[in-house]
Amino acid sequence: MESDFDSWRKNNPNKILQPGTDECIMCGLSVWDTLESIYQLRKRFRYSKDKMSIIISIRLRSASGLICQTTKNPNHYTWWPFDTYEIVENCKLVVE
Repeated sequence: MESDFDSWRKNNPNKILQPGTDECIMCGLSVWDTLESIYQLRKRFRYSKDKMSIIISIRLRSASGLICQTTKNPNHYTWWPFDTYEIVENCKLVVE
């Protein structure tokens, strides 16, 4: 679903961020560059079937939007997709 790719900010338009939180990052989407890093994330946050149940793959190209490594974790990036980019059409199911 297209709404699965909404940013935190889009889902919380009126929420006030804590001091020091980067508004730009909250408008992007978190992406991980390896399947192993996603499995580590699941372990860290006690994976449940209700959350993080499907893993998809998407190849990001220059027409996809902007991407930047935004945390200390070398496998985590923030992606700001262009409005014109068809996210769902470019996804591939990896794990269900």
